[in-house]
Amino acid sequence: MRFQFRFVGALIAVVALVFTGLPAQAAEIAPTRITGVLTNIDGDVVRNVTVRFENVDTGRVSDTSPDVDGRFGSTLPAGDYRVSASSHQDPAREAYGALWYPGVGTAGEAQIVSLTEGRTVDTSWQLGAVGPGVTGIVTDALTGQPVAGASVSLDGPLRTWETTNRDGRYRFSMLPPGEYDVRVDSPSDGDYVVATTSLTVSEGFTTWSVSAEPTGTLRVTTGRYSSVRADLIPVGEEREIHAPTGSNVVNAEDLPPGDYHLRISPERGVHDFVETWWPAGETRADAGIITIRSRQTTEITADLVRGGVVEGRVVSAGTSAPVAGAYVTAYTSAGVEAGWAQADGDGRYRILALRSGEYRITSSGNGHSRLSTTARVQLGETTPLDIALSPRGALSVTVSADEMIVGRTVSLYDGDLKLIAKRQLSERGLSETVTFDDLDAGEYFLGADGSSDILGGWYDGASTSAGARTVTVVPGEVTPVDYRLSVATAANSGSISVAAVGPRGEPVTGSAVWLYDADGVVRGRDLLQVDPVTFPALPPGDYRLRFADSTSEHRYRYTTTWWGGSDLADAILIHVDAGKTTAVRPTLARTLPSESATIVGTLSSKLPELFEGARVIAWAETRNSVARAGTGIVDAKGRFQIVGLLPGRYHLQMDDHPRWTDGVAPVWLASEGDWRTSRVFTLAEGQTVRVDEKMPDETDQPNHATLRGIVRESGAPVPGAVVTVRGRTETVTVRTDSSGRFEAWLEGGHKTTVEVAARTTTVKYSTQVTGVNRRISTLDVALTRVLATPTPTLSAAPTVGRSVTARTTGWTSGTTVTYQWRRNGKPIASATKSSYTPVAADRGAKLTVTVTGKKAGYATASRTSAAKAVGYGTLTSSTPRITGATARGKTLTVQPGAWTRGTSLTYQWYADGVRIKGATRSSLTLTSGLVGDKISVKVTGSKSGYATHSRSSAATARVRR
Repeated sequence: MRFQFRFVGALIAVVALVFTGLPAQAAEIAPTRITGVLTNIDGDVVRNVTVRFENVDTGRVSDTSPDVDGRFGSTLPAGDYRVSASSHQDPAREAYGALWYPGVGTAGEAQIVSLTEGRTVDTSWQLGAVGPGVTGIVTDALTGQPVAGASVSLDGPLRTWETTNRDGRYRFSMLPPGEYDVRVDSPSDGDYVVATTSLTVSEGFTTWSVSAEPTGTLRVTTGRYSSVRADLIPVGEEREIHAPTGSNVVNAEDLPPGDYHLRISPERGVHDFVETWWPAGETRADAGIITIRSRQTTEITADLVRGGVVEGRVVSAGTSAPVAGAYVTAYTSAGVEAGWAQADGDGRYRILALRSGEYRITSSGNGHSRLSTTARVQLGETTPLDIALSPRGALSVTVSADEMIVGRTVSLYDGDLKLIAKRQLSERGLSETVTFDDLDAGEYFLGADGSSDILGGWYDGASTSAGARTVTVVPGEVTPVDYRLSVATAANSGSISVAAVGPRGEPVTGSAVWLYDADGVVRGRDLLQVDPVTFPALPPGDYRLRFADSTSEHRYRYTTTWWGGSDLADAILIHVDAGKTTAVRPTLARTLPSESATIVGTLSSKLPELFEGARVIAWAETRNSVARAGTGIVDAKGRFQIVGLLPGRYHLQMDDHPRWTDGVAPVWLASEGDWRTSRVFTLAEGQTVRVDEKMPDETDQPNHATLRGIVRESGAPVPGAVVTVRGRTETVTVRTDSSGRFEAWLEGGHKTTVEVAARTTTVKYSTQVTGVNRRISTLDVALTRVLATPTPTLSAAPTVGRSVTARTTGWTSGTTVTYQWRRNGKPIASATKSSYTPVAADRGAKLTVTVTGKKAGYATASRTSAAKAVGYGTLTSSTPRITGATARGKTLTVQPGAWTRGTSLTYQWYADGVRIKGATRSSLTLTSGLVGDKISVKVTGSKSGYATHSRSSAATARVRR
């Protein structure tokens, strides 16, 4: 037994050595500890803290608390430690400073405590002084007793919160100095009014104690309707307190004591009642006062008041038919919408829940004009109101001219010249019909914009609305209008040429110029360029100009203004005479001071024409980037000018003009990268800096090229022409500018089709657009006018033997036309007249006629009719007549009469309507078997291409013996 005990004791000792890894004599080494005492600045021991030991190497921590004498200590493994103290509650609200040993404020300043085996290190230190803070006590305003558990929150340089203790006290310490908003909320089981204030925290403690006022309750019984909303508004205030509803009772709890107004409003399902101010007022001025007292429940009864009603029928004036779907809206005297309804299938409507007063009732819709009337409404009463609406009308405007009208715009104005609607003409012809519908009855003005060959202006050719002819819209009717546009000639039109300059005489480019007629209607818009901008085909009269910056880089360069005035009324009048061009050179005021700087320069290259029309953009340096500051346009010699720049540092970039299609890729001058590596140009006030730059040969993208050209007619440039360029993989559409020029950018090295549509002309070209080595191809387009070409029609359905005529009207006056008839698309020999008689060979074929027009100065044009299948012809015939005596042994002969030439005739005789076998000749000998019968004959005609036709004779008298 003694042996067993010794064996077990030895085993335990071995196991202990294995697990500790220490020699047996280690049990005799003294403990390894960190100890100390914490005191405050008054020398008093501090107990209400936690002391933490943090191993610097492993990050492991160990916590302890001081005893009643303020002493702390902990046995720890050997190593390096930081020692700190913190509050038992929240480290963000420490009551002491210098929380890190040996009395410093941060971990970075803390002294490392090195602990070796068997050593005890004393780390006593003094905690710092209490920092700035806020303290106070919360008590009940009625009883004076402390309020425990109230929530006190701070919002300022530090956002934090605290709850009051059983004595109602709270305390915040170690706060960053500054302004704080303080808020006291009720305990979870309390009912106090929220209290707030603002405090300045600097040194020491700021005290704010609160006498919390208990809240009250309002209970409202709302009668039979539960779908109501209750809102309380304190007397003398505008803030609203929404009270939740349940069943027929409104419970508003936790209300601050005081006087209130109560508003009851209908909610979903309650449609015919109005908002009511307790006890029964329509406005807040009529409301009664409800007093809420602390810890008391105030009970009242409130109910909704039934509103007034406006109801009736909406009918169409004249027919009294109901206007289903019409909207009827009631507006207060202040113009506020008070209610609306939509008429049902019988035209009936009903607007509910209206307050007492006079309303403006409007109705419109379903193709009828808007009508406005008034109605007087009383609470709880119904006001009957039937409404008769006038049906709206429409205008069907047929626009025509002797030139192509595609692209022109027809505008409709009311009697006050307010624009109602626009219609752009899209048909490539001389005539098109557009419709303006859903119009109120009355007088209207029509106007059209012009082009280089179409005269703009007002309907009936007037240059101002005073002389214009109005059109009348009749209720419920479509009024046709024939609007004939005049061709612009030297006898009836002139033009205005505009070249705007800045204060120093520099040309203004890129800004927009607007042309207005004497009535203030816009008659044209364009962008200013180095070359003058022309507004052509203007009716003689007076006009005005308005200038406006159109892009961001010009926003600070020139003032947006009327030329010569502040508005339309006092702007300078520009008079236009027929056959003359009035040239003006307005000087625009600069937004920037006159001391602004300028950059001028020249771009040189092996292909200088590449850069004509491109932009040179000045970018001003900002803190970390650049901002667009100005733009200059490169002329044919590579020159450019950028004006209106403020003093500063700039970078220059060349880019294509926005009116073109990126023919030149963007490139920063004197740079192989972005603006950061480009050359800097420093400008002083009033300074002009010159920049002469040799451009690299390769400035556009590989395998892309620029196609440039000019469109002319009779040697004159054609502005506004639509140029469509179709390459191998892409299609680009551009318009010619005021000088007739165009530019397109597309893949080079391939055959390209160019289609130009302008005026009455559509021309197609094919050209080779080269690749990057010769980046520019040019194409001059010479336009010839195209005849107006109506499609011919046939006068009748074609049949063999019947003449058919080609009908073709509407060709340009003076046009000579020729004809070619075609069978299945192939010309018919000698069929070249306006009429043609189909022959047997045409039967079943498709017949068409091609009309070709020719006129000096115009391109020859042809139009082909729709194909029509040729039907069978109809044989002409006569009623056969029988001659000879009707007696046995006699011979009867048939006289067939006149038939279509070439018709083959066959015969068949009948006795009393029964076919006589073998009687198929033109004569018949009467046998004894025919005695007593009446004889008749049927003649049948046939001819190739014609339908077979038969005619029967009248029956003879009965055959005698």
